[in-house]
Amino acid sequence: MKVFINICWYLSIIIIIVFNISFEGYRIFDYIFKDYTTKEMVIKDYSYDSTARRKSITIEGVVDKERVYFSKFDEDVDKLFNLYPVIFSNNKKTFVIKVLKFKHSHKVILVDDNELIKWERNMFISGLYILISIVIIFINRLIVKK
Repeated sequence: MKVFINICWYLSIIIIIVFNISFEGYRIFDYIFKDYTTKEMVIKDYSYDSTARRKSITIEGVVDKERVYFSKFDEDVDKLFNLYPVIFSNNKKTFVIKVLKFKHSHKVILVDDNELIKWERNMFISGLYILISIVIIFINRLIVKK
């Protein structure tokens, strides 16, 4: 049983590291080196999908001639509709919203709903979990050798 728990624990660490590097690597790199700015995104298109279990929306646009996007899921979709109801109306005008643009990523973060704070918290929690896990594993290895 102890071996199974250790394997699950090691796998969780590896999965978190691989997930963060795969999906957030460029944004983490730019965040560490303060390589991001607040820009205006011109909305070009959006795609909305709703099933019995999940709602999702991806909004595509342009920031400084570069195509960018962001996605929202479940309750965040409703918050987005409430925050920008005019975007989703039948009136096809050009809409501009403030986003946080990372230098090396096409995925932006919406400024008006404090998404950066949520993202920072998630990165901090996953980093703390990895760090504490590595320290515990290291200490455990030292104790077992003695």
